[in-house]
Amino acid sequence: MHLFKKNKKAIPFFVVPIILALVLIGTAVYAGNSHSIDLESSSSQYLSRTDIASTTPGGDITMEAWFKLESLPGTSASYTVVTLDSADVSPYVAYMIKYVNDSGTKKLKFNRARSCVTNNYTDYTVNLNIEQWYHTALTYDGTYIRGYLDGSLVAGPTAQSGNGVSCGSQYTFIGALDSSGSTEHFDGLIDDVRIWTSVRTGAEINDNKSAEIDSASGLVASWHLDNDLLDSSGNNRTLTNNNSAVFSTDSGFDITAPVISSLQSSNITDTTSVITWTTNESADSKVNYGTVSGTLTSNASSTPLITSHSTSLTGLSANTTYYYEAVSTDEAGNTATSSEQSFTTLQGPLSFAHKSQDQATSSQATLFVDDDLSLTLDANTSYVITAAITASSTATQPDINMSFNAPPGASMALTFGSFDGTAKVAGSGLFSSNDTEVAIDLPATGLVVMQIDGVITTGATAGTVEFEWAQDTSNATEIKVFKGSYLRAEKIQ
Repeated sequence: MHLFKKNKKAIPFFVVPIILALVLIGTAVYAGNSHSIDLESSSSQYLSRTDIASTTPGGDITMEAWFKLESLPGTSASYTVVTLDSADVSPYVAYMIKYVNDSGTKKLKFNRARSCVTNNYTDYTVNLNIEQWYHTALTYDGTYIRGYLDGSLVAGPTAQSGNGVSCGSQYTFIGALDSSGSTEHFDGLIDDVRIWTSVRTGAEINDNKSAEIDSASGLVASWHLDNDLLDSSGNNRTLTNNNSAVFSTDSGFDITAPVISSLQSSNITDTTSVITWTTNESADSKVNYGTVSGTLTSNASSTPLITSHSTSLTGLSANTTYYYEAVSTDEAGNTATSSEQSFTTLQGPLSFAHKSQDQATSSQATLFVDDDLSLTLDANTSYVITAAITASSTATQPDINMSFNAPPGASMALTFGSFDGTAKVAGSGLFSSNDTEVAIDLPATGLVVMQIDGVITTGATAGTVEFEWAQDTSNATEIKVFKGSYLRAEKIQ
């Protein structure tokens, strides 16, 4: 054990001859890995396999792995992450990824060694931290060797060519260097090792470094090291555990979803709204929304990975309640979904209500709200109000009594004039406050049209403007308000 280790959970490993029964063909599963292998340099622990190098002797190759140092190599020492050696198969070359201390200078080294001839490499000077996960990859295309760190090209392309000589046996080591597995042991955690007989591009390496790839063209081995040593590529190349390495629940994979906070709606208009939220890590942005709670069938999204999110919703309906949730997915594919919230869009610039059928009342002298003639008004807004109410009575009595109500805190200045069938003025006046009542004479069997014009300016509280009416005095003879009567509100821009 090393003094640098902290918060590590170990699970003993027992070799069990299990063949993976289900292979997911051509799939990449994000954030599925929850374990890694913990290798102790002081105990010469490593993993091995002997039949892979022969599949990649001289052609295209990619090796990649996650690793986490638990100590740093001493002066002139090396920690080997992965070795692939075709020492007994032409052209007798070996590939290695190592972290070395070259006389005090730390380097990530990417090797193409000609077996028993010379050791060629390209390297990247970098001071890596202990207790931090890194992803690394090596590619060789027959001419150039390249090295990657966390999805970025950091070494090469460097021309490498020439053959080695038959020298030893083919082998693959995770956490050790040479054919006996006796030198340059890694000290720390290694996770998700993959070997390909193809050259992965930088974009492919970066885009898939946080994915568990189970099977793909050119993939000859894929060891997730997720509490087992099985090969998920479909080639059944189970590793051998040397010197009792154990598994750790610390993984190179990000398996934690983002945390969504400060979710809110703002800049609400009659047709738009802006949804904002924050996440504790970089993630994309998506809003699911709809007019039925729990059924959010519309969405708006953007792909940049950010922590401060802002998504605009457009094409909304005026004066409508919308329900929404925020969804963010991080680079590793972990997804978080917020709880559902809601907002209500504003009225459009023009609102209109009308009666679609006649309405009569009798023996009713208490004002009541006409449900057909009411409109919702937004807060802190001025409106031009117009209305035309057509009414009649079947007798000289009773007459009609009417009023208007505005939202709390609103100011109202509405004038009215009423006209009978001969265009004579039947009454006029001013509505300046809620529940101001005005009685209008209704001639027997004749029609009276009441024209209302003016302005309502709302305060901090949104609400409704309502037309109220009743008989002037309670009478069994009915009065009637006719269909076609209307109420109109237009915002003053």
